[in-house]
Amino acid sequence: ERHYINSANFAVRRDVFESVGGFPEDFETSEDYEYCRRIRAAGLRVYQSRSLEVAHLDNPRTLGAFFRKMRWHGVGMWSSGGRRLNKPALMTLANLLLLLAAVGVLLWPGPLAWPLRLVVAVLAALAVPVMTLAFRLLQVRRAVPVLPSLFLLELFYLARAAALPAGLAARARPRSVGG
Repeated sequence: ERHYINSANFAVRRDVFESVGGFPEDFETSEDYEYCRRIRAAGLRVYQSRSLEVAHLDNPRTLGAFFRKMRWHGVGMWSSGGRRLNKPALMTLANLLLLLAAVGVLLWPGPLAWPLRLVVAVLAALAVPVMTLAFRLLQVRRAVPVLPSLFLLELFYLARAAALPAGLAARARPRSVGG
């Protein structure tokens, strides 16, 4: 059982799809998250089958394309999901705060020696990506290249943080549910 499945990866009976109002037609992104949220709110469950495989052919091929896609998804993350913040939003905010703390450690003329400040700043900057990678490794149980993964996770969180203003502006606009 899952709380959410990407709509490119799920199938649903038509009667269930229509009973909870379908996709919100005015969402640019994250309509699948919102839809799964309403399925669960209606007392229904979302299941994932590990026996099915999906091949996505539109994966970004450059770092710039990856950043833009994650920022686009981030707008939906900030603009949907009810009043509660979800785990990705909380992790994005934690990463942003720790990055600001890392910059503060580097710029603050305190008693710490420069090499020690650099170590503290790097540890703060990488804390959320390291926790995310550890969590994902426990889920998938396969080896991944650590340094490139940490870099992409940091880029992911930066893109999601960059989406915050547009997402909050979209959240303030009235929404309708498709039918």
